[in-house]
Amino acid sequence: MVKLNVGERMIVLSVLPKEGSIVTVRLIRELISKLGASAKDFDEYEIKQNDGGITFNEKGTIPIEFSFNEVEVELVRKSLKELDSKDKLVPDMISVWEKFC
Repeated sequence: MVKLNVGERMIVLSVLPKEGSIVTVRLIRELISKLGASAKDFDEYEIKQNDGGITFNEKGTIPIEFSFNEVEVELVRKSLKELDSKDKLVPDMISVWEKFC
């Protein structure tokens, strides 16, 4: 189980590969389904997208537990480590790094 707030959920989705093998693409689809913001989330957390990223209310900062299997965790970990090896991590990603790596 990993606790993620709204911003961390969006960061996880943003670091995933955009393409890959059929297995990878299916994993990505499962993670999008699991972590993506629903219409209820948009209302409850007042999620707004703007040029600088996303914003949400205080409730969105409260982490919610998500269950991931080992393969999903490894895909997120691999994606983060690839960004790290290319010096592409940004400060907003630190909490996600600490939870998955």
